Amino acid sequence: MKLSEIIYLYDAGSHKVLNLFGVSVDIKNKLLMSGLVRLCEWYKTHRRRKRRDWSLMNIAVADDPVFDDWRTSFASIAKSDAYDMLVAGMDSGSVDTVDRVLRGVRLAIDDPACELVLDIYPDEEKEWRRQMQQMKEGVSNMNDYFVCGRYKFPSVPELSYHDGKPQDTLMRLAEIRTKNILDVGAFIGDSAVVLAQYTDKQLYAFEPTSGNYSQLLKTIQLNGTKNIVPVKLALGDSEGEAAMSVNLGMSSLVMSYKNRGSEQIKCDTLDNFAKREGLGEVGLIKIDIEGFEQNFLAGARGLICRDKPVLFISIYHNPSDFFHIKPMLESWGLGYKFRIVQIPHESFYVEILLIAE
Repeated sequence: MKLSEIIYLYDAGSHKVLNLFGVSVDIKNKLLMSGLVRLCEWYKTHRRRKRRDWSLMNIAVADDPVFDDWRTSFASIAKSDAYDMLVAGMDSGSVDTVDRVLRGVRLAIDDPACELVLDIYPDEEKEWRRQMQQMKEGVSNMNDYFVCGRYKFPSVPELSYHDGKPQDTLMRLAEIRTKNILDVGAFIGDSAVVLAQYTDKQLYAFEPTSGNYSQLLKTIQLNGTKNIVPVKLALGDSEGEAAMSVNLGMSSLVMSYKNRGSEQIKCDTLDNFAKREGLGEVGLIKIDIEGFEQNFLAGARGLICRDKPVLFISIYHNPSDFFHIKPMLESWGLGYKFRIVQIPHESFYVEILLIAE
């Protein structure tokens, strides 16, 4: 554990370093205690001073609704065998990513005022800054639309799948080219227009909210993409209608946002959709639906077992997704190999992907 992490866990009131390797440690040596107090106070003052210059990443976790579930259920999950089940069979890079995320979560719970990346990982500040700045500089405002590389968008896009990340790391790209791709949670089509280049078949882009769906149609038109099939539908574990909390790219069926409206949207399972539409073989499914991922998988099990597509699953919206989706897929006995990667972002617990290949 780094000294900076110990400082974050220091509680001056109780004269303890809290949660050091899961244990509250009493500091009985008065000289050591005095030195630690001075060091803590200096560090915290220095940290606050530096924040003024951190214009790229200065969002606090205290009011982030995505972090609420982490805050309330982290302790109980951490005491279970969920960690061991998650990292079992993973490569060292994936285990490092998991450990980094969980270390950040623990520190942020103890210090909710911390900022999302740089307070948690000061040693990684330079590289995160470089990657984030490079991504942001790659988007140009042309008044009527935004440009990112070769693509055009009606509003500011997310950049998770641009520059060949993470799809170019796959071993099955040649196979995916001969099959359909599904983009579940397509937002404005920012990932769809990129992933559509990886198949000679169709890409089905599922987006249930009216505002995002309208933007998705504009993105398809701006880019002249011929093989994207837009579908105004939410995919989950049942057929019907539901009220979705609307918040641009974070619209959700399970999370609510203050001062945001809702929209009644149509829902169905992927298995129902595939049967109704006669959907051909699927090679890749990208899923980012704001905490509804497990519901989607329950309604997509038939197709996933049929085609065994590569899966890109966002697992950061709540700790249940983070810990339980991988063991659930393993229990289906499909022989997937799993990796966990994080795409550069302001937050240490956002844009975390489970890749099943």
